[in-house]
Amino acid sequence: MTETIDLTPRFNDERIQDYADRFVTRDPQTHITARLEVLAELADLIDEFEDDPHTTEQKLETLVSLINRRHREASHELLSWFGS
Repeated sequence: MTETIDLTPRFNDERIQDYADRFVTRDPQTHITARLEVLAELADLIDEFEDDPHTTEQKLETLVSLINRRHREASHELLSWFGS
């Protein structure tokens, strides 16, 4: 006798719609995936600065500067998609 296992994902449509409404998005799965990726990248950056010998204030300034630079780079990349 062969056993069948149901691998069909079960989504809670109400929770998905609630998320979409809270964040005003038409694509909640992509939105939450992008948020997770950003938070993971920020966590990695913070980990890189953990053993830095500078003061907390200096580390924070460097981290904010790095985040700002990456934000500008990503923004320019996105905007370049619309240029000719």
